[in-house]
Amino acid sequence: MHKISSILVGVLVFACAITCRADATSKLNVAQAVLDKLYLAAGQFAVPKPKLEMSKENGKGAAYYYAKNLIILDEKTYDICLKMGKDSMESLAFILAHELSHAFQKEAKKGKTPSNFLAYDQQFEADTRNEKGADINGVFTAYLAGYRLTKVLPKLLSLLYDSYGLTGKTIRGYPSLEERRRSVNEVIEISSKLIDLYEASSYLIAASNCSPNYKFYDQAITNYEFILQYYQGREVFNNLGVLYLYQAMQFYQDETDRFVYPVELDASTQLDKIRGVPPPILTFNEKLQRLQLLTRATTYFMQAIALDRNFLTAKLNYVCALTLQQKPSDALAYFQKKKLRKAMSKNAAIGQKYALVEAIIFALLNQQAMAESGFGALLNSKNQPVAAAARFNLEVLRNTGTTVAPDREFQFPERFLSLMSGIKMSKMSQVSPMKLDENGSFFKQLAEGNTETLTFGNNQGNTVSIIRFQPNLANNIDLLDLEGPIDRMFYYNLINTNTGYFLSSKKPQDNFITSIKVSNSGKVEEMAKLVLHVWH
Repeated sequence: MHKISSILVGVLVFACAITCRADATSKLNVAQAVLDKLYLAAGQFAVPKPKLEMSKENGKGAAYYYAKNLIILDEKTYDICLKMGKDSMESLAFILAHELSHAFQKEAKKGKTPSNFLAYDQQFEADTRNEKGADINGVFTAYLAGYRLTKVLPKLLSLLYDSYGLTGKTIRGYPSLEERRRSVNEVIEISSKLIDLYEASSYLIAASNCSPNYKFYDQAITNYEFILQYYQGREVFNNLGVLYLYQAMQFYQDETDRFVYPVELDASTQLDKIRGVPPPILTFNEKLQRLQLLTRATTYFMQAIALDRNFLTAKLNYVCALTLQQKPSDALAYFQKKKLRKAMSKNAAIGQKYALVEAIIFALLNQQAMAESGFGALLNSKNQPVAAAARFNLEVLRNTGTTVAPDREFQFPERFLSLMSGIKMSKMSQVSPMKLDENGSFFKQLAEGNTETLTFGNNQGNTVSIIRFQPNLANNIDLLDLEGPIDRMFYYNLINTNTGYFLSSKKPQDNFITSIKVSNSGKVEEMAKLVLHVWH
């Protein structure tokens, strides 16, 4: 009997060990999936993705070991995240994003001391700046990956301190809970503003594409360059490059700019070409300014590519920038790299855009037959903007006069525009501004109920305000009018994003621009009214 009991105990212990091991493996798999998503969203692929391991309890919560490029997650911390219920994945994302940010920090690489999520102020020679930077970078990275953390962090912090026995104690190297809360509140405030600036930039770019008289590229550039102080990801660098490219193309240079480029989303520039608007002759200073803007664009594209060698969009934009700088030979040499061609062959959509630019390059190199062949091969493309651009460029090349009709502008329903007209701005005069640069640019933010107002300005005063609200506030509007099948490729007042697109429209008599944010599935996620304080 004793022998049988011993055997049963042994079997139970073995079974428990297998179950516990399987449970730990399952937890690690979940954590790995979250880390993979965060790493992809961060877009800093020049830094190898850290390995991830789980420990039973290391007393650190989580830690990044630079020498091994390794994140060790405490299983106890994982379990604490589970206690957050519906916010469990957001909680886990914050902790892993914080440690992932240490992998990107240059300061962290100066020493071999591992990070320690709980011992906030004893890392890297007691410099809390790195830890706070990791918090901010982590929250923003998690946002890009689809996690919303601002309402999660205070509760998570209390659970962690209670579970690790740190609440109400003074331990050398560990900040008090109140101290950490103050720091987290500051992190939430800064991160929220970074997210607002990032999202506002999409509205500003979309608004710039719906009217030739209103350009907010300068403000969008200011926003992105402010974000770079806290977060350095490939999309931010690429977006800045595109904006400087847009700026440069305001200074029209006929030899290169007579063609339509796939990077070109600006309605007025493209429509002016199609309508045959006579281009002004650039002065020497304007030519110099154009060159400086193109150089800035090129630099930002190179920085985006340095972070991700497989970032085909940035490489396409880089080729466009070289071409616009009247360097067709350099552009062609870069374009014809073996690895780049191989990558393009696996991505038909972007491959056609490359083919469009290559045909422009041949035209600038006076290889007429090659250019005609390149444009001709794209005339029947299913990608409507590419097909339209190829037809337009072919007519420019042959100097036959353009017959391509301008793209349509999406029109919002009249009752929707009437609703937008009646929306009033919050009073922003008492809101403290946040300085964005040394030239006087500022930003104000005020949330009231279900609406949020963002105001931008400079030394001369306010320039534009964005009033954002959820579509459920417009319950008297049939949103199906906006969510119906939209042939997105035919509207020049549309800006595509990774998660969907923005549509903006303005009537000539109005002092506001109407915008909507739409998901890839066609769902209207947010509406906005851009109030124009400065008339052009």
